[in-house]
Amino acid sequence: MARPPARPSALVAVLALLATAGCGGSDDQPTEASEPARTREPRALYEQAVRGLDEVGSGTLEADLEARLTFGATQTLTLTEAGAFNGLGGTAFPDYALELTAGESSGGDEELTEVVHLGESLFLKPAGADAFQRQTGESVERNAQVYTQETAALPPGRLPLLALTPADWVEDDLRVDGEEKVEGRPATRLAGTLALRAFLLDLETAKRNQFGLGLELTQDARRLLDASASEQDKATITALVDGEGRLRRLEVALAGDVGPPTTTAAESDPLGRVEVDLTVALDELGQTQDITAPDAPGA
Repeated sequence: MARPPARPSALVAVLALLATAGCGGSDDQPTEASEPARTREPRALYEQAVRGLDEVGSGTLEADLEARLTFGATQTLTLTEAGAFNGLGGTAFPDYALELTAGESSGGDEELTEVVHLGESLFLKPAGADAFQRQTGESVERNAQVYTQETAALPPGRLPLLALTPADWVEDDLRVDGEEKVEGRPATRLAGTLALRAFLLDLETAKRNQFGLGLELTQDARRLLDASASEQDKATITALVDGEGRLRRLEVALAGDVGPPTTTAAESDPLGRVEVDLTVALDELGQTQDITAPDAPGA
C-alpha cells in the first residue's frame, strides 16, 4: 500500500493512507451501559468504554497528534486524521472516507492525502494530486489482507480508524473529574495520570502498522522511557464517557526532559525535551454516515 513520502527527520513518523478499526458492533444502535456512567467506579467505567470501541459500528472521527522534540533546535511534527466510517466490526474492511494530513516544522507544506473505501472500491488522492485515483482489485485485496492480519494482532478496545488501544494508558489514580456536554448530552469526565510507557509503545506499534497513525521516537527521545535518564513534568490523560458508556473524547499530554543515564555534575543539564499531545473525538456514533464514491477515472 502506498504511503506519504518520507522525509529525513530527527523524529521518525508515519501517517498511513488507510486506517484500522475495532471488532464487532452494529451500525445503528449505540452500546448501552449496564448502569448510568456517573455511578460507575472510574477505572471500570473507562475500561468498559474502551471495550465498547469495538462496537460503535459507524460515526465520525477526528484525531490530532503533535510531537515536539528539542535537541538543540525544536522540531514539531503534526499528524491529523479526520473522516467518517460505516460497518466497523470484525476484520472486514469498513467503509470510510478519510482526510490525512502530515506536517513538519523543518520545512515544506502540509501534505494532505484523501482515501475512500466503499464496498469493493478503493479511491486514493495522494498528497499533491489533483484528483482521486481508483485502485485496482488486487490493491484492494492486498490491503484487506493486511488489515485483517493487523486487526487480529492488536488487542481489543481499539480507537476506530486508528491502530491505538488505550486500555492500558491509565494509572491507578483515575478519578471522576466533573461533567461536560458532548453533542448536547452529558458525559462524565475522567482524569488521571498517563501510563507513559504503554502510551509511547502503542504509538510505535501503530507507526509500524500499515493502517493507522503513529510515531517512533529516536534513540535520544526514547530516554523518556527510562526513569533514571528522564524527568517527566506532565503525563495526563482525560476521557469523556457518555450516558451510554461510550468513549467520546480522549486527550493525552506528556512532556519531559531527557538526559544522560547518570547525574554527575558534568552531565547535570538535560540532553533535550520531548512533548507529545494526542486528542481524539468520536461523534455521531451509531449513526449511518453518508459515504459516496468520488469522481475518478474508471469509477
